[in-house]
Amino acid sequence: MSLALGGNKVRKLEYLLGDAKNKRADTIITTGAQHSNHARLSAAAAVKMGLKPVLVLRGKPSPPKGNLLLDRLLDADIRFTEEQPDAAMNNVAEEMRAKGHTPYVIPGGGANAVGTLGYVNAAREILAQARHDGLRIDYVVHATGTGPTQAGLIIGFHVLNSKVKVLGVSNGPDEATGKQRVRHLIDDTIKLLGVKLSIPDEEIIIYDDYTCGGYGVITQEVVDAMALAART
Repeated sequence: MSLALGGNKVRKLEYLLGDAKNKRADTIITTGAQHSNHARLSAAAAVKMGLKPVLVLRGKPSPPKGNLLLDRLLDADIRFTEEQPDAAMNNVAEEMRAKGHTPYVIPGGGANAVGTLGYVNAAREILAQARHDGLRIDYVVHATGTGPTQAGLIIGFHVLNSKVKVLGVSNGPDEATGKQRVRHLIDDTIKLLGVKLSIPDEEIIIYDDYTCGGYGVITQEVVDAMALAART
């Protein structure tokens, strides 16, 4: 079984936690919604590597269930906030430093250049597996929100001179916001890699037609889609 039931954030955390260890951090701080998969996986990865997880979760305290229950089982230090998450994480980081700890702050969804590297490498794996299985792939379609998965795949396919297109289906942000996020991550990651690579805006393709009321909102459309996936 994969780390804490798995999820796409594991690839990002491989690089983020490695960076944290290289910087001799002893505490991981990250943020997300109260039932964030990213927060759950960050806590699990931190514990596995001997680091203390601190989760800054949006909203007021609520009963432990779902991912929030798993966060508690992982003994994460959970902080609820109604302020801007990045500001809240910075405040917690200052608190940890004052106590003699070395914190490493991970943005929500692992959305920075280091986290994006996980999906640059995933592009290589996708192409290698396709060759092995004799598959021709024209498109990779995935859910997109904070952007690192899409940014990393786009970069990876370009570095490998592949013509595979990446189609992101938004889980909440509108098309313009999503494209802006991915654009920033592409630029930051190319800079981190130190490669000469030009990726036009036209390569960032996002559909925002299926958000169904927003991130985490359960509508009948969502229930029907879940049932279809379960029964297919």
